[in-house]
Amino acid sequence: MKTILCNDCGEIMTRFMNKCHACSRTNLSYYASPDSKELQAKVKQLRGGVDGWTRVMYASLLVGVFAVMIFGYSQQAHVKKVASEKPVQTAATTSTIAQ
Repeated sequence: MKTILCNDCGEIMTRFMNKCHACSRTNLSYYASPDSKELQAKVKQLRGGVDGWTRVMYASLLVGVFAVMIFGYSQQAHVKKVASEKPVQTAATTSTIAQ
């Protein structure tokens, strides 16, 4: 199967295209296999050694941290309200049973 590499953004495509579907440029290279050593070296050079999924995972982690921070901040008033209430005793203690 032919593999097409965009020399501008590093996108790898397996379908024949005249221009890159990621950046719409026409600076393309063709390789015989997606496992080609030359292709892997060129991709690493273009992307700076960072895989696209790694970027997605870091972005997801960052969004998750912010979501937890926002949720914690929104619950702050409820926590203060509960902390200021008197505790309710629901179970009997040994001293009350003995009496």
